[in-house]
Amino acid sequence: MSLKINAETTRCTYSRLKYVFRNNLNYSGKFYENLTLAKNPVIGNLPDELLRCICEKYPSGKGERIKEVQRIFAKAAEFFRRDALKTDKLIDKLVKEKKIGELIHLSDDLFVNKNAQSRFKQKAFSSRAGALFRKNFSDFLPKNTDIKIDWIAQGACSDAFVMHFLNQTGENIFRPKVLKIYKLQQYLTAKTLNAILSDGGKAAYNYLKNEIPSSRSADVYASIMLEELVDKMKFVEERKRMHGAAAEANSFYYLLKAYGLNLRGTDFVKFDMFDIRNGFSIGDYIDNNSFPVKKKINLKKLGLLHTDLKPRNIVSDVCVDIGGLKSVNEELTDGYIRKIYKELVSQTDKQKLDKLIKYYQNLLLQNRIPDKQKIQRALDLFMINQKNV
Repeated sequence: MSLKINAETTRCTYSRLKYVFRNNLNYSGKFYENLTLAKNPVIGNLPDELLRCICEKYPSGKGERIKEVQRIFAKAAEFFRRDALKTDKLIDKLVKEKKIGELIHLSDDLFVNKNAQSRFKQKAFSSRAGALFRKNFSDFLPKNTDIKIDWIAQGACSDAFVMHFLNQTGENIFRPKVLKIYKLQQYLTAKTLNAILSDGGKAAYNYLKNEIPSSRSADVYASIMLEELVDKMKFVEERKRMHGAAAEANSFYYLLKAYGLNLRGTDFVKFDMFDIRNGFSIGDYIDNNSFPVKKKINLKKLGLLHTDLKPRNIVSDVCVDIGGLKSVNEELTDGYIRKIYKELVSQTDKQKLDKLIKYYQNLLLQNRIPDKQKIQRALDLFMINQKNV
């Protein structure tokens, strides 16, 4: 299945994005931007506890009510990123006015993340978002349910808030959930750098050269600074492939669907939903009282590598940030190769495994079997990984 883009409306008409994400890993940043134009940018759904309450209260109109609740979460994310939205408008203004110098200086600020969310803003959001959710969810939640929101972590690409649904005695009536709001930093930096380099960097070169007009080294300075801008653009594009709402949804669904793993109870967090246009996700909250780790996923055995497996992303032995997942071997992104490879790596019984290998080896001896090369490659990759595990 391929992504369909309507050239006239620039709207992505692919409606089931999870099928896009599970077919491949680490698409380009531009591809992810196109996906945000999808008719339905939401993948997954609200947590089961909220869905049950909505379906009980609105048995005949549950679909529209669910969408309305999803929109409330989107409004909360927009409120948290209101300063970033102001920067987005400023970029448009500077581009329109062709103020290349101001764009260059703005790109420096964005690149080093000088506009990161402050602790004050995180506290303000916790209070106001809690009030927003209480007001809009009170009609379907149990009577007198309080919704408490606390900031728990800030990364380079997102802020995470835990949501507690409490009864009158302060006890959780549902399992707490994490609302992760992804920053627009990568998007804004890429947008700014794209504007600066849109003419091949000619305007930027002339501006940089004139910054030190009296120096004989002006040409050298301009060339070096322009190369730095190009390098920044490459770095930002790479981060867009690995981090953010779309990238994390891509990693999650590739791991979940392509290999048939149920992540709850594993050492990787389970998400309920992603909204890649509005930049937020809802997933399990992990602490010492959360789901115990019953199964550890061997990424190497699956042909995967987590490039951001840092201590801050591990809570109670569970990885809570799946962004940064990449395929060790691009051949495993081929659906047929991966299907056979998955069969082999999933087999824990040695006798059945030997029988399965023999089955595919016999297939290769037949004359009219399609995709012989893919079958052989799947077997080869399995044998290589078995030696390295």
